[in-house]
Amino acid sequence: MKVIVLHEAMTELKDAQEYYDFERSGLGQSLVLEFNRAIHFISAFPNAWAQLRFGLKSYILDRFPYKIIYRVDEQAIIVLAFAHQHQKPNYFWRRT
Repeated sequence: MKVIVLHEAMTELKDAQEYYDFERSGLGQSLVLEFNRAIHFISAFPNAWAQLRFGLKSYILDRFPYKIIYRVDEQAIIVLAFAHQHQKPNYFWRRT
């Protein structure tokens, strides 16, 4: 299934990548690799992860404290947010 990552979610990923690369060289790239692996799993099994309100779903990354917030439409999976699990909870609801 086609995956569309909203601009806001991509910006959040890039910001997190920069932060982790600042903390330790190459760590940001590891974050991006885990994000891409997660997108692959979500694409293959879009309904396998936790259901939130308003039809949104959440995939929690293994190695980093982030979750991917997405919804499944008839034609695509829409990634709304790349959200830190411990900061600004539920800020992404306005993107639904």
